[in-house]
Amino acid sequence: MSDIVKQQHQAEEDGELDTWAYESILDHEGPLRPGMPQYKGSAYNVLIEWADGSKTWEPINLIGKTDKFTLAAYAKEHDLLDSPE
Repeated sequence: MSDIVKQQHQAEEDGELDTWAYESILDHEGPLRPGMPQYKGSAYNVLIEWADGSKTWEPINLIGKTDKFTLAAYAKEHDLLDSPE
């Protein structure tokens, strides 16, 4: 995980990430398939609570690109690390 944090910090310093301030990951849904109303291009979505208090469902691959550490911590906390998808 320390490598992930280092990579994220380096990407932020290099301007490679658009940083959106969010407070936490509240929930997840999936597995999802194309054609399902909730499908947003990823097998799973996560419910994000943004810094302004709003909440939206976002595809897990998008959050994974910008904050792998928080996503990994959420997955570990909810026993999802060995999920097949």
